[in-house]
Amino acid sequence: MDLLSIYILTYNSDKYLDQILCQIKSIGDDIIILDGGSTDGTKKIAMSHNVRFEFRPFDNFKDQRNYASTISKNDFVLAIDADEIPSDELINEIQALKQAGFKNDAYSIRRDTHVLGKNVVCHYPVTNPDYVIRLINKKVSYYPDLKPKLHSTPEGYKSISTINKGTLYHYTFETDKEFDTKLEIYSNIAAEEVVESGEKMISLKMFFFPFLVWFKWYILKGSWRDGIVGWKMGVFTFLLVFERYKKAYIIRREKKYSHS
Repeated sequence: MDLLSIYILTYNSDKYLDQILCQIKSIGDDIIILDGGSTDGTKKIAMSHNVRFEFRPFDNFKDQRNYASTISKNDFVLAIDADEIPSDELINEIQALKQAGFKNDAYSIRRDTHVLGKNVVCHYPVTNPDYVIRLINKKVSYYPDLKPKLHSTPEGYKSISTINKGTLYHYTFETDKEFDTKLEIYSNIAAEEVVESGEKMISLKMFFFPFLVWFKWYILKGSWRDGIVGWKMGVFTFLLVFERYKKAYIIRREKKYSHS
């Protein structure tokens, strides 16, 4: 049997944390809460489950994930976000893989996304359901520096398999306030990506890309089929792309003036 570390990235994440910890305690030999600076009841819940509570100031998801893997005690590491609840079937499947010994370097897991209580058609930048690589052998898999800091995917694995049973129930954007909070966080990280990549013509992209991305995901991908929820996701998509380039433009302009 292989041992398994599990980490959860948190930042004011007390809403589902108790449910998640209750689900994963049967398969986790080393459970870590990596917190980015919560001011709610996140730490209290973690302590009530007697799991490791570690702190790293949140800057982006890629670096948080790499750090969480580094401090994990075991080679095989499962990553779960603080708004994802594993189904019983998924827990059973992972337990079976542990008992038999993990045969692959990485495993992808089905994720079903709910927005404002609705199981949606898509959730920019993925259709729903999607499959995310969340169980890795940290000795060979990692989140590379050149990859996005927002929606990052591990690399380095030599073999990969899909866990065919069970799902992660992803509960995102449950209130209008969460739209605003995540828009701010995501657009800040995405703007840094644009600046660091040296992307060109960002002033033009600021005006044209939001419409193009909105059209792709709201019209072509079918978010319109989700009614008012789909419309809100379309607005979020438009604003996220616009804010990404607007903030990148401001950062680049400020750097230019500071060096002149």
